[in-house]
Amino acid sequence: MGKKTRRSRAKVSAAPSSSTGLSPSQGQQAGACDDPLVPIKQLIKICEDTNAPIERNFSRHIHSISSCNGSGVFTIASLFVVRLSNSPGSEDGAFISNLCIRVHDNLRNTCYVPVSSLKGSPDLCAKFCGEDIGRNLPAEAYYNKYLDDMRNRMALGFQRAPYKRCAILVSECLHRMRENNKMLANKEEKILTRLFALDTQEGNDTDTISPPTPSPAPSVNELWITLNRPEYLNLNAIDDLVDGRFIPEFNTEGFQVQVPELTKPLFNQSLECITCDNYKRKRWIGILQYMSIYHGLAREEEVASWLLWERNSLTVHPLDHPETISAMKRNVVLQLLVCKSFQCGTFRLPYPPTPGEWGRAIWLYQRYKVNLEYYGSLPPGYRSIVTAKIAEDTGMHDSNIASAEGPAVNITRAIKALSSTKSSCAVCGARRAQDGSKLSQCSKCYSALEFKGGSRSKDHKYLKVKEAG
Repeated sequence: MGKKTRRSRAKVSAAPSSSTGLSPSQGQQAGACDDPLVPIKQLIKICEDTNAPIERNFSRHIHSISSCNGSGVFTIASLFVVRLSNSPGSEDGAFISNLCIRVHDNLRNTCYVPVSSLKGSPDLCAKFCGEDIGRNLPAEAYYNKYLDDMRNRMALGFQRAPYKRCAILVSECLHRMRENNKMLANKEEKILTRLFALDTQEGNDTDTISPPTPSPAPSVNELWITLNRPEYLNLNAIDDLVDGRFIPEFNTEGFQVQVPELTKPLFNQSLECITCDNYKRKRWIGILQYMSIYHGLAREEEVASWLLWERNSLTVHPLDHPETISAMKRNVVLQLLVCKSFQCGTFRLPYPPTPGEWGRAIWLYQRYKVNLEYYGSLPPGYRSIVTAKIAEDTGMHDSNIASAEGPAVNITRAIKALSSTKSSCAVCGARRAQDGSKLSQCSKCYSALEFKGGSRSKDHKYLKVKEAG
C-alpha cells in the first residue's frame, strides 16, 4: 500500500501549541513543527504512558458514524478539541478527523484538518465544509457543517456515536488488516487510529454498543421501504454489477452509468454476480451487521433486529459453503438491493427538483412510500421478480453476536504490527515466503521482487510507490 495511492490528507501546516502534559520545550518544538500531527502524537503518548483517559488532554471529543454504501464503506467523523494549558477555553488546538473504513476489509483512507486552518482560509473552509461559513466560530460549527456537506453531496446519514463504539469499529478493522497482511500506509493513518486506543471517562452506554435480539421483519414491504430511506440511497449492487462486468447491459459513459430496466434474466445474473466470491459474500454480511449498529445508535432497535435476523440466515455455514451461496441468493434484503440497482419498467421517477444527493434521496423515499401506500406492495416492475420471503428461524438469537472477523484487538499493538518494514512485500504486506524464509518474490501476489538481506532494488522502490494498494 503505497503512500500515493491511499493518501487523502489535507495539506495544512497549522499546529496546536503547548498542551497539558507537555514540557515548555516540547510545546515550543511542537508549535514550530511543520507537521501538525506531531503534537497530537505526543498527547496520545502521554495518555498511554500515564494510563490517563483521553479527556486529560482533549477537553471535548465528538464522534459520528455514517451509513455505508454498496461497497461497504463507512466513515467515522470526529472532532477533537485539545486542552491547552495557557488558555483552557481556547479551541486553537481543535481538529477534525475522518476514518474511511470498509465493513469487511481495511482502512481505506484518512483525512485530518485543524479547525484553525478552516478559520484562517476561506478557500480551505469552502472546500472542506462546502462553503465558507465565516471566521472565529465554535469548533462544533465547522464540524457540523462538514457533516452537512458530506450528507448533501454523498447522501450519507450520520449518527452520533460514543467513543467506545468507534474504538470497537477501529479495533475490528485493524484485526481484519492484520489477518490479511495489510499495512497502514502512512503516519497519519497510524496516529488517527491510535486516537481510539485510549480510555475514556464516558459512561457505559450499553444500549448503543450491544446489538438487540434478532427478530424477523413483519413483512417484505417493511424491509423495502426501510431500504429506500434516504441514508440507503447508495446502498445497492451497482458497483458490483458495473465493476464485475457481469451485466453488459450496464453501459458506462464517462462517469455516468446507464442503468437498464430490470428483467428476470438480469435479476438472476445479478444475484450470481454479487455472490460469486468470498470477498463479496463477506462484504454483504458485514453490511447487514454494520447497518444494524447504525440503527441501534439511532435508537431504532426494531430495524436493527430485522437486519440481524437476515444476517443470521447467512452465517449458518462457512462463506464458501454451497448452502451459504444459495441462502444469499434467496435472501430478501439482497434481492431488494438488486432491484434498487435497476430501472422499474412501470414505475419511472423523474429527477427530483430538490438539489443535492440528500434532497434527491428524501424525494425518492417519499415517492416510494406513496407508491407502497397506494399499491400495498412492491412497485409492479419488481413485484413479479422478487421471490424471497422473510428468512426462517436459524436458532441464532444471541444478542451479543461476535464479529465474523474474530475478537477485537489492542489498537496500539495492532498498529505496530501493521507498520510496513523493508522486509515485507510492498504490495500486500507479506513478510515471509510460503516456506518461512525471507522473500525473494512475494508468495501471495507474485508482483514484487524482494531482497534477501540486502537493500531494495530501484525496481522495487518504484513498485512500492506506483502499484502498492
